[in-house]
Amino acid sequence: QARVLEDLRRDAGSRSDGQTPDRCMTWEQLRTMGRAGMEIGSHALSHRSLSRLPPDEAVREIRQSKARIEQEMGDRCRHFSFPFGSRRDYNDALIVAVGEAGYATCALNIHGYNHLDEELFALKRIIMLPSSNPATLLG
Repeated sequence: QARVLEDLRRDAGSRSDGQTPDRCMTWEQLRTMGRAGMEIGSHALSHRSLSRLPPDEAVREIRQSKARIEQEMGDRCRHFSFPFGSRRDYNDALIVAVGEAGYATCALNIHGYNHLDEELFALKRIIMLPSSNPATLLG
């Protein structure tokens, strides 16, 4: 019985110690998604909070992740999302750096609705939880 539970945990992406393993997609999986019409955006190189890095290192993360995705995908990378994306994970200088790197938009992990006159480099999200009502998406 314990072995069956461990197999189920592994297949579901969790471990017996309660930690979730890193399950990144491969470049081939991403290329398949791209060919199917999905846009692949950037999330920095190392998934660290960029505001906690030295500024030059944070800018390098933003620029090099874009270049790597474009190289691997053979297409433009137009969208960026800050790792973690809370108010403590980005700042105005980093948002400027995202624009200067050539991205068209930037998403944050801030709950809320976006309006037509709002900044494209500070896009909010509707954060859905297992307990959320899908009608929330309708505003």
